[in-house]
Amino acid sequence: MEFFFTEEFISEFKKIIKGKEHKDLESLFIDEILEKTFDEILYTGTTKQSGDNTNSLYIKKRIGKKKSGKRGGYRSYISVLIKNQQLYFIFIHPKTGRRAMVKLETEKEIVLIKKLKEDKENNNLIEICLNDERSKIIDKNTEEEIF
Repeated sequence: MEFFFTEEFISEFKKIIKGKEHKDLESLFIDEILEKTFDEILYTGTTKQSGDNTNSLYIKKRIGKKKSGKRGGYRSYISVLIKNQQLYFIFIHPKTGRRAMVKLETEKEIVLIKKLKEDKENNNLIEICLNDERSKIIDKNTEEEIF
């Protein structure tokens, strides 16, 4: 499986983790997404937004907080290329707190998906993986921590 972040995703993630109530986001993201199998990511706590289930999907994935479950967690928006098992993270937001949203507006989704297509064409995506301890998200090419 390959994971890619857009600049928008990284920017939003960094804004979210500045709030002390969201300091756990990176570890939750690792546990709830990066440490899961491809099928677990696609079919557990996921809402299909669009796509054909055979080539590509656009999904919304819930990330639960340890004390409040899915209710107080986060939503991550992912474009998935099924054949190659590639996941492109385009946006994330908390469901509670200062930066909270109920859902991403359709217009914003359209803009983010268009931007993702441009980023793919221009190689402006950051491929990520976990560090050796599996505790931090790093840039796969530079091995620098993302957050």
